[in-house]
Amino acid sequence: MKSRLAVWLGSLALVAVTLAVATGLGLYKYGQVRAAMQAPPPPEMPIAVVVAEVTEVSYRQRATMIGTVLAPQSIMLSNEIAGTVKTMQFEPGQAVEEGQILVELDTSVEQARLESAQARRQIAQSIFQRTSEAAAAKAMTPAELDEAEAQLTQATAEVSELQAIIERKTLRAPFRGKIGLSDTHVGQFLPSGFEIASLQSLDDFVYVDFMIPQTAADSVRVGQSVTFLIRGLRVEGDIIALDSQADRQSRNLMARAKLTRMPEIDNLVPGDSVKVLIEYGPLQTTTAVPVEALRQAPMNSYVFVAEEDNAGALRANERTVNVGPTIGGKLSILSGLSPGESVVADGSFKLRNGALIAPALATDENQQQP
Repeated sequence: MKSRLAVWLGSLALVAVTLAVATGLGLYKYGQVRAAMQAPPPPEMPIAVVVAEVTEVSYRQRATMIGTVLAPQSIMLSNEIAGTVKTMQFEPGQAVEEGQILVELDTSVEQARLESAQARRQIAQSIFQRTSEAAAAKAMTPAELDEAEAQLTQATAEVSELQAIIERKTLRAPFRGKIGLSDTHVGQFLPSGFEIASLQSLDDFVYVDFMIPQTAADSVRVGQSVTFLIRGLRVEGDIIALDSQADRQSRNLMARAKLTRMPEIDNLVPGDSVKVLIEYGPLQTTTAVPVEALRQAPMNSYVFVAEEDNAGALRANERTVNVGPTIGGKLSILSGLSPGESVVADGSFKLRNGALIAPALATDENQQQP
């Protein structure tokens, strides 16, 4: 009985000690919390950022399109009259000169008919000459002279017809150009209109066709300059023609520009694509900020403007802006900013509205974009 009482008293003493320790720790922590609540707030640390001055930029509206390179002259070489290939006098991909014979079709039948027609013309010529002499001596009637003349004319026309057929069976290059790939061979029968190979002219310029958006088409004129962006190069050209109607589906207007060949772009071939940049509309002047100053939100676009508070400290205040196009390394701002104000150009991702900032002015190198 005494042992059980001793155990019970020991346990009770242990619980009492535990409660006393817990109470002491609680009072100590409570004192620390109250002391922390009564202590003054820690000083606000400024956030290091780079600021830039709001400037002005002048520009015209721009549109960027993809254009297709065209040769000034381009044909599909084909035969007008059916026949068998006699000779092929070009190699695929070869540059050919104007008037150069490219393909000859077999004309042995036409040549034989031509020799026969020439013999008939010679006889008709002799008969007409004798008839004319006899008619002059009143030995022939005018009707007989007319018949002899008609036979000569008919024989001459037959010779001319056969000569034209033979000539049309000889295909010549109509202009200086580069011929494309061909699968035509000697001995092959070609039906009328068979496509042998393409021929693209070789000139010191090429054409570029591109579609102008409807929003810009009304402001574009023939003779206006455009910029071609080709493999990192900026090359100038001029619009030489506008289509007479817009595309029914896209409502865009087809334009054609002339691009002078240069050694740097001499490897352009018809069918290549180039980027076309065109400016249109009146000259506009707006405020501008570095591109990295802009922040995007689901409902708006904004920048952080560096402004002094009542205590003279510099703080970043969020301001909604209406954004225009990017001009070089600057972003045009249509509304929301005034020239001379300062915006956070670098480090804006670290900020919240009203944050204390420690600014450093942006250098020209910071503001420029490659």
